[in-house]
Amino acid sequence: MKWVIITVVAGALWSCVSDEQKNKKIYFDFDSLMTAQVKNIKKNEIVLLKKTILNSLTDSLSLKPDSIQLKNEMEMFRQLDDINKPMYKGWYKIETKEDVNSNLKVRTFTTNTKATVPFVKLFFNQKINRLKRIESSWAENNAMMNTQRFLMLEFEDHNDQPRLMHYRVTGHQKVIFSKSVSLAVEGWIKYPL
Repeated sequence: MKWVIITVVAGALWSCVSDEQKNKKIYFDFDSLMTAQVKNIKKNEIVLLKKTILNSLTDSLSLKPDSIQLKNEMEMFRQLDDINKPMYKGWYKIETKEDVNSNLKVRTFTTNTKATVPFVKLFFNQKINRLKRIESSWAENNAMMNTQRFLMLEFEDHNDQPRLMHYRVTGHQKVIFSKSVSLAVEGWIKYPL
């Protein structure tokens, strides 16, 4: 009976540690950042100015996005959270240095191995929670398609938290037996005064 109780207690403790480790992000928590941005945007009833270029076709619009539109708009940036997959643990070299073009610091995550997120650059003012800019790329290559995207997010300080102001995605996609498609999406978020 004593061994049964010890085994049950040890199993319970082991499962708690495992759940905690599962939820901890290895490099940077993009999912939480984007969730906070969507909540902030919804709360402030913003206007989104958006420009899209697909090959040579250009479209611009201004809208007050609903929850679903916001979630869909930010989904491509959540994909940067791929760097936190357990299989990528230890794959990324992390460096923090002064940015030569500004007064910001830059934390860079780079890998020489094949990963969906080859690099991420976080530009911040003294502390990582004072985030100003994120630059990254995202790639998917397989027998059916080749996709490459370059992503950029810009923030301003608002109550000691980053607030999304501008984003841009550029890239191309080549699907087998079809022409390559180039895409550029840029958005500016206008908050009420």
